[in-house]
Amino acid sequence: MEERRKHPRIKPDPLFRIQVYTADFAENPLHRTNLAQRCLDLSARGACIVTPGRLRVGAPIVVAIDIPDTATRFRGKATVRWSQSVEKQGREAHVAGVEILQVLECEGERVEFMSGRAARTLAAADNRRSHHRVLVSEAEVTCTVSGLIGSFGGNIAKSLVDISEGGCKIILVKKVEQDHKVKLHLTFKHPAMKVETEGIVRSCVRDTMTLAPKYDTRIEFQNMPNEDAARLRLALKTLSE
Repeated sequence: MEERRKHPRIKPDPLFRIQVYTADFAENPLHRTNLAQRCLDLSARGACIVTPGRLRVGAPIVVAIDIPDTATRFRGKATVRWSQSVEKQGREAHVAGVEILQVLECEGERVEFMSGRAARTLAAADNRRSHHRVLVSEAEVTCTVSGLIGSFGGNIAKSLVDISEGGCKIILVKKVEQDHKVKLHLTFKHPAMKVETEGIVRSCVRDTMTLAPKYDTRIEFQNMPNEDAARLRLALKTLSE
């Protein structure tokens, strides 16, 4: 059974006016471009939006919501967590998931669920992790399944989302049950180095907002050779700078 989401998604209020723009133009409204052509859903910690093109993962953005001619408004600093293009009936669409990092203002009952209390609780839990996660935009990952279900055949990884000394989050194209063992090959571009390790699947959840099969997967590293662990620490240090 797939794990229950920590923050349930809801459809946006039809009265909401939703804007998403790059943080560079936070103080320059005349030059803003709204990156949200349509909002598919909202939660206490983020949103899923349709965008005019592929957004860069990790890009700093601002999410603003209001109801015209009322006091209802929300504004928060955010980041692009994932971005992908999907094709259906010959037409291409671009979809992105954004995560709220800091609530700047929140007024009105209709946006109260985005006030940040639940998000701050989860963020505090993240900060207590023994290993700091680093977002990754330029890296390749190969994931193969160990044991009997290796009949998947070859690589089932689509992309690497974030990584720490203790594990990583990757996007898989096939579901792998919790506690199954996998083998990972990570190739970083900046710095240019490779890391190989075994791992165990801690969670694998279907992203229901995408048409093609896509599974957000958390993997805990196991039995990583010392040389690979040293290369990973160097890569994390460089990526964090």
